[in-house]
Amino acid sequence: MDGLKENIGKSKTESEFGMNKKNIFTLENSIYDTWKWFAQIFLPSLGALYFAVAKIWGLPYAQEIVGTITAFDAFLGVCLGISSDNYYKNNKNGDSSIDDML
Repeated sequence: MDGLKENIGKSKTESEFGMNKKNIFTLENSIYDTWKWFAQIFLPSLGALYFAVAKIWGLPYAQEIVGTITAFDAFLGVCLGISSDNYYKNNKNGDSSIDDML
């Protein structure tokens, strides 16, 4: 209980939370590639499919659903762009070359 009293009012550092300022919002390659495929291929296809099928079959809320998918896709694209930017900033010191990343 004494340890708890000592830590009250103290803010935790990033290292205590297991975060590193350099690596915040940087995804692992496999996760990045999966989400990139999801954002570039799956979500636009899903939106187009639902919009077309909704018009043909009279399904409800075509504009609302496709608008929601598009908004989520745009948000995901921004997040992936930030992650990619952080990755290249952290690796420009000679850790790897662009040829190695492709």
